[in-house]
Amino acid sequence: MIKIRKATIKDSKGIAKVRVNTWKTAYKGIISSNFLCKQSIDKSQRSNKKMLADKNIIAYVALDDNEIIGFAFGGECRDKSLSSVQGEIYAIYILESYSNQGIGRKLLEHLFYKFREKQYKAISVDFLSGNLAEKFYFKLGARYEKSKIYTIGGSDYLAHTYIWQDINDLI
Repeated sequence: MIKIRKATIKDSKGIAKVRVNTWKTAYKGIISSNFLCKQSIDKSQRSNKKMLADKNIIAYVALDDNEIIGFAFGGECRDKSLSSVQGEIYAIYILESYSNQGIGRKLLEHLFYKFREKQYKAISVDFLSGNLAEKFYFKLGARYEKSKIYTIGGSDYLAHTYIWQDINDLI
């Protein structure tokens, strides 16, 4: 049975494993294979520890038999051009073998409940063009706001911003 709980610093390695594995599958054919091959669990773990130590970050993990199989990070919206948006989904990843089982939705619901506690109403999410997550976000009510360029590993990639105007309609 899948369980969702608040993430802790002790989860940083499990989150790193999920992040590295999902990047290699979700971004295959989108991000250069050279960059994806260089992804490191150790480097990701260090980054996760910093995120999880930040009291402003909202983080949850999805577990199957106490093994982390997915995670979600969120917090205050970092894009100041989105003046009507308070919160942002920073990352949400689920191992490919667990996709299409409602786990992503459950992780988002947990984030949205925390956002609501903080009185955040409008929430954004960015994702790379070509990522299958676009259908997921659209199905859950997020709508296209704008496109921008992300630089990853020295290469430029088209990304899209979607917004949920009122998460109270979803939870």
